[in-house]
Amino acid sequence: MLEFLISFILSAIFVYLIYKKNYGLDKTADEKSHAMHTHKVSRLGGLGIIASITITSVFFSPLLTNILIAGTAIFTFGFLEDRFHLDLPYSKKIAFIFLSALVLVYMTKEGVFNGGFIILNKNNPFEAAIGYIIAIIGIVGFASAINFIDGLNGYATGVIFITLSFFGYHFYITGMYEYLKVVLILNGAILGFLIFNFPYGKIFLGDMGAHLIGFIVGFLSIAMTNHDPKLTVWYPLAAFTIPIINTLQKFPRRIKRKKLYGIPFSESDSEDLHYFMFKYIKQKYPNIKDNAIKNSIAALYILIPHIILNIIVFYFRYNPFALISIFIIASLIYLWIYNILRKKYEKELN
Repeated sequence: MLEFLISFILSAIFVYLIYKKNYGLDKTADEKSHAMHTHKVSRLGGLGIIASITITSVFFSPLLTNILIAGTAIFTFGFLEDRFHLDLPYSKKIAFIFLSALVLVYMTKEGVFNGGFIILNKNNPFEAAIGYIIAIIGIVGFASAINFIDGLNGYATGVIFITLSFFGYHFYITGMYEYLKVVLILNGAILGFLIFNFPYGKIFLGDMGAHLIGFIVGFLSIAMTNHDPKLTVWYPLAAFTIPIINTLQKFPRRIKRKKLYGIPFSESDSEDLHYFMFKYIKQKYPNIKDNAIKNSIAALYILIPHIILNIIVFYFRYNPFALISIFIIASLIYLWIYNILRKKYEKELN
């Protein structure tokens, strides 16, 4: 627990300093029709998290140090975006994330081999190559997925903190202590960030923080299935149903938008579940004047079901059939709620 405490304290200090110095302020809030904040806020909260986990990992976790080294490309483009408010084409972002994922998989030799009903033989070169390719694609996709849900105070980091807590307990009871250290360090840093992000949104995670945290957790999701033979990839997939379904919705929607209207894929939109949930909360609680509080309530409306989902998924973590069923049911519930809210606020879409 010492690594958790140190990471938490360092993160709180770094995030506080970034917040007080107004470092990396998002000065374009007023120009973004999709934005759910109207004040200038730093988007470099992720820098505080990364600084704290980097320092802590040097003393406690060589594994996390290696993961961060592999993630250098993500850190580079993310920092440039958040610090100088650049808007890189999404193809370039994917290229940077792909490079980091490629390096990480090469360094660790972790791939997706246990699909429950389909198991790849790691000792077979062809099947091993398939497992590594799936791992790279999975890490790239998950890094993007966490960035896509980073739209409410405490939402993306809350999703990660909750599921990582279950991962950490699994690592503890199965003796996977190196991976437990990574969870403790990352969750400690996230908690230090949340002090300033939730509920008042004094600082934001930013692209750098969201992508790099998603990168780390995507790797952990794959690695845990290789070090516990009873665990399949369906456990992390079911645990992260919300960001996964959100991403599967977003990609075709943005591709269609680009074809019809020529809008760049990287340009944000106002059609995610969290956007509609924020609209719903604003209407439901008209007496709450502070938009930051409404923003955070909207996040809680999604995080509470996420907690319930993770309790159920953890209980059935060794049953791939149950996990697939839970993933499908949770996805259908998500889409049902999404469609209700979308129809309710469809006229307000850009």
